Amino acid sequence: MPAIGLHITRTAGTSLHTAFGSKLERGQMYVCSSAIQRLRDNEFIVPGPLAVDRLLFIFGHYVHEHLVAAYPRRRVFLFTVLRDPIDRSLSNLRHINKLRADIHEQPMELAEYAATQSNTICEELLRAFPSFRDDSRPLHRCALDILDLFDFVGLPHTLPQLAEHIAQKLEVAAPEIGVENATQRNAPAQGDTAAMTILREKHSEDIALFDALRRRPDGLGRRPNKSDDAWDRFAAANPGTREEKIHSWLQHLRHYYVSEVKEFMKVEEATQLLEEVRQQHDQFTAAYRALLDPNAT
Repeated sequence: MPAIGLHITRTAGTSLHTAFGSKLERGQMYVCSSAIQRLRDNEFIVPGPLAVDRLLFIFGHYVHEHLVAAYPRRRVFLFTVLRDPIDRSLSNLRHINKLRADIHEQPMELAEYAATQSNTICEELLRAFPSFRDDSRPLHRCALDILDLFDFVGLPHTLPQLAEHIAQKLEVAAPEIGVENATQRNAPAQGDTAAMTILREKHSEDIALFDALRRRPDGLGRRPNKSDDAWDRFAAANPGTREEKIHSWLQHLRHYYVSEVKEFMKVEEATQLLEEVRQQHDQFTAAYRALLDPNAT
């Protein structure tokens, strides 16, 4: 049974897909989070429809409901990992400032970051499952409906249990995953009380989502009794053949990647990276040009 995972940013997802990379053969796993990273790793950028049929493990920020809808219910293991919203936000700020330090830029202050972020977890869920967005309902209620489709909704410290479930579905040996104490490692410096207040206000729906999941008996962890009714409603909102749904996901993927590459091209090192790719891997020249073809987006 294939496994599909939506990677919410800063939830230890990289540890998960890295661990399974050693258990699966080339062509059985696809990580859809970054076109640039795929170029760096000498991997194909956008898979063809036939390649999708061979995939056993699909994971990344750009999982989309059209991909999920291409599989019948109970024939795919759908999972994600969440994290305390404030802890996740502060981890993301530290990550941003690490990248800034690498290019000798000044760090972003907490107040600036808090002003630019809003309900990231809910928004990432709704980016992946846009048919669930309903402006007449609270954002966290829409997100809860999305999570009703999932077989496992975990936390970073539950990655070993999640890995066991995925391995069972894929019929491979479960990889070992080291779990760091992310809460302590990313403990916030609470000096800027006003900024922390703004951060909490702007993530109020994420906080409501997290609280609601914690109150549910099966809200976090393995969810063997997920609702078939939720899946039926989801399938009705995504009609079409499997081929049409796969094609639609690949178009969404191409759109996300084009946006990423255009941003990356503003960085000085992009030209050098792409030149190296072209010299060493001729097949990527055609793939890259196809990616930027406006008629394909």
